[in-house]
Amino acid sequence: MLTVVLGACAPMHWENPQLGAAQTQNDLAACAQSARQEAWRYAAADPFGYGPRYARGPDGRVFADPAPRISDPSLQEGQLRDYCMRSRGYTLVPDEKK
Repeated sequence: MLTVVLGACAPMHWENPQLGAAQTQNDLAACAQSARQEAWRYAAADPFGYGPRYARGPDGRVFADPAPRISDPSLQEGQLRDYCMRSRGYTLVPDEKK
């Protein structure tokens, strides 16, 4: 169990076998900028992080979703950046130990 916990804290980097380090840095910068803009745009739409949230069920009926929302822009920013990088074909891999 300790190995799993310590492994989760290992330094990671984005890697795409078809692209070099320079392209990776450019893509990471572009994804980070886009993610920051979107995360703060979402935060501005619901500045207090509450209010009714509605969803459509599998049967098509609309219902109020009582689940709490996370409205932390910095958390959303990281998730959006990671999604952007994965959509460009990158995978997150652990750094090699020296």
